[in-house]
Amino acid sequence: MTYQVLARKWRPNTFDEVVGQDYVVKALKGALDLEKLPHAFIFSGTRGTGKTTLARILAKAINCSYSKKKSAPCRKCDSCLSIENGSAIDFQEVDAASRRGVEETKELLDSVPYLPTSSPFKIYLLDEIHMLSKESFNSLLKTLEEPPEHVVFLFATTEIDKVPPTVLSRCVQFNLSAMKVDNIKNQLQLIFDEEKIKYDENSLIKLSNLARGSMRDALTLSEKVISFSEGKITEKKVEELMGLPSSELIQSIFKSIIGRDSKKLIENIEEVKINFYDPEQILIDLLSLIQEVALSQFDEKADLSDLSIEPQNLQLIYDLGISNLEYFKLSPKPESLLTMTFLKMIAFLPESSKKKSLTSNKDETDFSWPEDFSNLDLTKLTAQFMSHASMIEYHDSEMHFGINQERLNIITENQIKEVEDALSILLKKKLNVSFKPSDLKETPFEFEKIRSKKESRKAEDDLKKDSSLNEMLEKFDGKIKKVSKI
Repeated sequence: MTYQVLARKWRPNTFDEVVGQDYVVKALKGALDLEKLPHAFIFSGTRGTGKTTLARILAKAINCSYSKKKSAPCRKCDSCLSIENGSAIDFQEVDAASRRGVEETKELLDSVPYLPTSSPFKIYLLDEIHMLSKESFNSLLKTLEEPPEHVVFLFATTEIDKVPPTVLSRCVQFNLSAMKVDNIKNQLQLIFDEEKIKYDENSLIKLSNLARGSMRDALTLSEKVISFSEGKITEKKVEELMGLPSSELIQSIFKSIIGRDSKKLIENIEEVKINFYDPEQILIDLLSLIQEVALSQFDEKADLSDLSIEPQNLQLIYDLGISNLEYFKLSPKPESLLTMTFLKMIAFLPESSKKKSLTSNKDETDFSWPEDFSNLDLTKLTAQFMSHASMIEYHDSEMHFGINQERLNIITENQIKEVEDALSILLKKKLNVSFKPSDLKETPFEFEKIRSKKESRKAEDDLKKDSSLNEMLEKFDGKIKKVSKI
């Protein structure tokens, strides 16, 4: 028996089999069931998202003879079977990339006035319509504007911006989005299980990411890996076949940067050069790991303790990586650019005396309202209001604040909700906040005033101990009047 590749074997044949294009499928099924069918459709999107597949399913549904529900083609009648095997007389599929000339388009349009031979409609599917010449588009306009009742046009394109607005305005347009990684992963899992192909979870994730939103690309890559894997697809084999850096290497690079270990970092870069890894891909993978670490800092269950780093420093190295990413296309030596990017990250990374994590919970014993106030994510107006509030009591999920009556009269429900949300995020538990009149002075505003005075006094004492400054003051009969922060 002739082997059929996975991309063709698992091509959807009904709307229910289509994955990742829910809104498009729902709209098409609704139009069919309500029998409100436009005369022209155009499907746009990146490669491998299902444009041609949906057009063929729609063609079957339109001309199906047996199905009681128009949105569910039977796949048993002559019309459905002939469209599936490519022998349908009333369904013409044209590759616009190879038949883009005006004469070929006119030849196609000459058959439009004739009635279908055995189906309710005559359907024309033009794939990659953006490849048509300007003259070909012009010849289509009149027919698209006033088509015969028995004709339906289906267009597919990967470059919708190249299709003239005059054509677009005469069609119902559906933009197919790139498929989500989870959708691709779940579909691959279904196919591998049905095909009795062994795999591990990480290999599915790796293949799904490599597909970049295209289900067809995911299956094509899978074909290559299956023939290479000798019985079981693993993450390691996917990396070897695709020439991808291992996750261990990316983690090692990240550890070297946050640990300011330039020696280990140079070893990692040498490994990149020896294995001829793509420097740009190395940086992209590192940025993806940084994103995972950033998200894990808000997840108590995540176990990335060996990659812990202060959130502000994590954002710093991410910004440095993103800013350099655009230069790889222009760089004559991408390896050198990668090296300098990593060294730049180390150079700008401040010395870390203590690694903090946003996952650490504060409780009643170690939470200090005036000190921890600056860690709250509040809008300017709410922050100004709360800086004059004092915490009266904090127990379990209840926190009570005191504030003077004048300010209490102007607080809104939205501000109270904002304070509750900010405290809940900081303390990692749901909190209820209440306010009552109080004249207590232990507020963040007073705390900041006291701290600022202490800093000023210390700075003044330090200046007075400066022998050079004292000599200058004595020489010019000067004195220190005020020390302030700039």
